[in-house]
Amino acid sequence: MGPVTRSGAKPGRRLRRALLAAALLGAGGALVFAELQLWQDRALAAGWRLQAQAVTGRCRVLDPAGTVAKRGFGAACRAAYLALRPEQATARELVILLHGLGRTPRMFHDLRSALEAEGRQVTALRYASLTAGIEAHGLWLNEVLDRHPRVAKVSFVTHSLGALVLRAALARDPAWRARIALGPVVMLAPPNQGALIARKLDRWTPTRFILGPSFADLAEGKPLPAALPAEVALGIIAGGCCEGEGYNPLLPGDDDGVVRVAETPLEGGDAALRVEALHTFIAEDGDAIAATRGFLQDGRLTPAAETDGF
Repeated sequence: MGPVTRSGAKPGRRLRRALLAAALLGAGGALVFAELQLWQDRALAAGWRLQAQAVTGRCRVLDPAGTVAKRGFGAACRAAYLALRPEQATARELVILLHGLGRTPRMFHDLRSALEAEGRQVTALRYASLTAGIEAHGLWLNEVLDRHPRVAKVSFVTHSLGALVLRAALARDPAWRARIALGPVVMLAPPNQGALIARKLDRWTPTRFILGPSFADLAEGKPLPAALPAEVALGIIAGGCCEGEGYNPLLPGDDDGVVRVAETPLEGGDAALRVEALHTFIAEDGDAIAATRGFLQDGRLTPAAETDGF
């Protein structure tokens, strides 16, 4: 008889069990990730949300604490949302946080807390970023705002792909703009000039399957949506590193690991700032948070510590 472990199982069997457990954990993690990515907001008021699942059409109503108050399909779910949400007085301003590709509203925890501490009304929208192209996401954003009657002005803070979603939404001259004023916009690490990293990753066959149509839009160099309306105050915060050398050796120039500093500018931008931060964590960076707060307040990108613009 060969050597055995203390549990009495042969090493080969233990290895197979470990591999099976790892596969199950990986599959479970993938399912959780997919579930997080498929839900998106359809309507919101007074902290309540109506959400729909992008693939199955299921819907749910969430209370202000994020607890599911009702599940269902279609009209019945919307009726429950309308019945459950309380009436809300018209807010002076709403700040909308719009995440990037493959992210969720959780990425804005620190930024949201900082803005709410100033007394601002803030909401981080959820959308199924891996399931549709940039234009379709822009249409979704307009539909959400068309259903939000209780706000006088809306400002935006976007991360990465979220900037292109906002540009796509505003390029359509949406109906909500007739009754909701558009306030300042802050873009964190936006690929406004395209993304070289997308073109490089597109050489790896499974990438489009994993990252979806919006990634394909960037990889193909599809024309990006129009710039923001001229009257909109726009601040752009880019991430960089290492005295301009960047984090990613595959990208020329300065970068945050994903988006190059040179890819972030947009015509009509009123202010620009570079902070030392990785793409994934730029919304948690102290200088980026301080600059965002300052720009929403008075149109200046003032970091917590002195940081050069670009």
